[in-house]
Amino acid sequence: YYTVFHYNNLMKKIIITGVAGYVGSQLTEYFLKKKYVILGIDNFYNSDKKSINDLKKYSNFKFLKFNILNKKIIHKIKNKYDILIHLAAQTSVDKSIHNPNETLEINIRSLSNALLLSDKLNCKLFIFTSSAAVYGNAKKLPIKENTILLPESSYGMSKKINEGQIKIFSKKTKTKFIILRLFNIYGQILRNVKNFGVISLWINSILKNKKLYIHNKGNCIRDFVHITDLIKIINKISKNYRKERQKVQIYNVGSSKKTKIIEVLKIIITYCKLYNFNFEKKKIIPTKLPKGQILRSYSSNYKLKKNFKINFIGLKDALKKDISFLLGN
Repeated sequence: YYTVFHYNNLMKKIIITGVAGYVGSQLTEYFLKKKYVILGIDNFYNSDKKSINDLKKYSNFKFLKFNILNKKIIHKIKNKYDILIHLAAQTSVDKSIHNPNETLEINIRSLSNALLLSDKLNCKLFIFTSSAAVYGNAKKLPIKENTILLPESSYGMSKKINEGQIKIFSKKTKTKFIILRLFNIYGQILRNVKNFGVISLWINSILKNKKLYIHNKGNCIRDFVHITDLIKIINKISKNYRKERQKVQIYNVGSSKKTKIIEVLKIIITYCKLYNFNFEKKKIIPTKLPKGQILRSYSSNYKLKKNFKINFIGLKDALKKDISFLLGN
């Protein structure tokens, strides 16, 4: 059995699945700096082992290499934990289109085992990262939490099913559940992790002077949230979840600002030029909007802002800062 060392009872103890992923590695580092005790679980299906090298330097971090699809995970951990944050998932919409069954199996089974684990360890809070993909092409914008769920991809469908799993499971446990429907998370791309977000893909293409693909002439509308804002939101929830009256609470995690994709590309190219990365327009390849991708999507974050008093970083300022950090060294 895997056993974590004993720590001061006043320290917050958190399990994070998918700890080596894009969100997981950065969220974990943030918590470790706050002296929380973190047990990270990953099998590097979607990430690189190097992404947890910095985390291993912290004495309050323990790592368990294990596939959460394996039900034996429930018997691997003995110590009690306060919170379980379930990030482990197959997160690529494109991948889900080419291999829908794999996406459904990974996302449904991994959540099922994470729920059983949290119940066994008597976790007080379970945070689950769902996705704006559950809404599909919503007719009414901005999208509110009570908007009907009509996913267009098997990834979106898997997250919709996941939310149903949580609602059913919540009836037989004392644990509180927070479901975060993430819109487009971006930022902090200097990591040994796979990030399928369009901003990271574009910046990497520009730096390597490779072809860059843009769907629907860049007319798609998205709602971008910087990863540092997402981390602050999760931290606030971890501190204030006891105030939640409902057993299962759902929040949109979006900036509530609609942005055309072509405008994002223009900003990226402009800031990269400041560091002598001149990208030729002929390398921008227009493509049709792939099956399962959404044309227009942006959130109403009224509920999140009301409950957690969140202020979001502006896209332009955040991109300038990220590109400066990446290229200014």
